[in-house]
Amino acid sequence: MDKGYISFIESLGGLDGPGLRTVFFLQGCPARCLYCHNPETQSLQGGDLYTVQDVLLLVEKYRAYYGTNGGVTFSGGEPLVQRDFLLSCLKALREQKVHTTLDTSGTMFDAEIFDNVDLVMLDIKHTDPNKYKSIVDCDISMDTTHRCIEYFEQKGIKFWVRQVIVPEYNDDQANIQALKKLGKCALKIELLPYHALGKNKYEKIGKPYPDYLQEPTPELMARLNAWLKE
Repeated sequence: MDKGYISFIESLGGLDGPGLRTVFFLQGCPARCLYCHNPETQSLQGGDLYTVQDVLLLVEKYRAYYGTNGGVTFSGGEPLVQRDFLLSCLKALREQKVHTTLDTSGTMFDAEIFDNVDLVMLDIKHTDPNKYKSIVDCDISMDTTHRCIEYFEQKGIKFWVRQVIVPEYNDDQANIQALKKLGKCALKIELLPYHALGKNKYEKIGKPYPDYLQEPTPELMARLNAWLKE
């Protein structure tokens, strides 16, 4: 498919993969995570309709800024919801020798997508299957996340592991140790502090925001990162 719905585009971002990158936030996500930062992308309906050619033209506009390690990142939402459009974009960018990164929640598996991307950033919500269910509000188990990791390891696909830290949900040593084990073949494991900066987005779309969630302190993040390095 050569058309897809994109919620918004970050022309040059430095937080969504290596180097400077153009980040496309695609519509659609099945996860409905407790602390979703982009709730406006959950529905497939929304955003603007783009063709693959539209994407290529935008990339060409900013390509000079990518340098030797930048490129394009597809985020969301969950980009795999629009897998045909995503695949067409990945293949077209590979022909143009543009580095691509996929930011995925690990709630969907697609071997052909993974085979056509240069780097996967895998967002692991929690390492405990039961506690995972307290964050991901849908009928999805951690089995899909494990299947993704096994495929990356078997095929030698480069990947990072990321986890958003929410106090009282996944800020314990057992979770960090399990995360290290899951990400033993990852190029990098990142712990990202939960923040409430997306609250205004919920207000705009008329959804209640989970005000009871806490932001981790710098001291807590330092302790978790120390456990990660042990």
